[in-house]
Amino acid sequence: MVSLMVCSRCGTGYNLRDLVWRCRCGGYLSCPSVTDFGKEKIGKDEGSFWRYSHAIAGSPSEIAAYFGEGMTPLIESRIMPRVRYKLDFLFPSGSFKDRGTAVLVNALKAAGITQVIEDSSGNAGSSIAMYCARAGIDVKIYVPQETPQAKKAQIRAYGGTVVEIEGDREETARRSRQDASRSFYASHNWQPLFIEGVKTFALEIWEQMNFTVPRCIVMPVGYGSLVLGAYKAYFELLSSGQISSIPRLFGVQPQNIAPLFGAFQRQEREVLKPVSVQGPTKAGALACRMPVRSREILRAFRETKGAVEIVSEEEIDESVKELGSEGIFVEPSSAVAVAGLKKLRYSGQIREDEDVVVPLTGTGLKALEHQ
Repeated sequence: MVSLMVCSRCGTGYNLRDLVWRCRCGGYLSCPSVTDFGKEKIGKDEGSFWRYSHAIAGSPSEIAAYFGEGMTPLIESRIMPRVRYKLDFLFPSGSFKDRGTAVLVNALKAAGITQVIEDSSGNAGSSIAMYCARAGIDVKIYVPQETPQAKKAQIRAYGGTVVEIEGDREETARRSRQDASRSFYASHNWQPLFIEGVKTFALEIWEQMNFTVPRCIVMPVGYGSLVLGAYKAYFELLSSGQISSIPRLFGVQPQNIAPLFGAFQRQEREVLKPVSVQGPTKAGALACRMPVRSREILRAFRETKGAVEIVSEEEIDESVKELGSEGIFVEPSSAVAVAGLKKLRYSGQIREDEDVVVPLTGTGLKALEHQ
């Protein structure tokens, strides 16, 4: 089992038990890869994603906050051929973020942490508040003022304190870090254990597809944890000899705030500065001007021969309605991926004969004002 975190900038190692959120040099931390995971190490008696605990760095021996999470359905689209939807909006808090927060919060509980601060556009904050309530940890969530009311109400329902910040997502993060000196900073964008939990998204697809992988995965991307979790899981499966190739990974952003799309088009290795916002977007969960781990995210797209696409607000609305016609109700930030897939197929970047999986990441009940 991996027990270290390593700085992306200077290479300094930290013990996972220390739960450091950032290196002394300012670089973000990552967990080294697991290279000995296979079908025989899946916990067959466990119905949740904790069946993959051998592959999750920092997985505690006892799970204090447990909801039977994971193993969400993988279903075929009725409209789009060779497309399957991974229904991650069916997680207990209504978003895929439960994958990462389940691992992070249980590790915090095992380490004796009793109070945390987090910043979020809403989904991660709701998820962390839910798991902290279950674990008996006090939580304070900083959110931008324009965060949907449903997400703020959800945080409060779990007993979390909501701190509304006047400003964008980056200002919200800055304020929360400023105040985190008085409690533990549990940022899902900085904590590598969060990505360890998100890896289970890819591991479930692998198992649900009879231990094979799709040719392409198309994901909404803001700070990029879903992309990073998928890439890391498939890289580890490849290194363990369980698969012969990694799926092509594609990210989709709203065109009004698309730092990764711009950097990918300019063939830059990372997002060097916060991008300007071109206008409002209903996809508020993706409203990130400068992802913390942009170098890793862009590398995942390049190395898998994927790409980054952008979609308009009108295209997002169309995909929300199209999914609704299939009996699926998701928030606009989730429908972004379906809108992007249509463009990627139209442009020929994804062929009609390539199998595709699209994660549907957040329930429509979280953003009723945009429906």
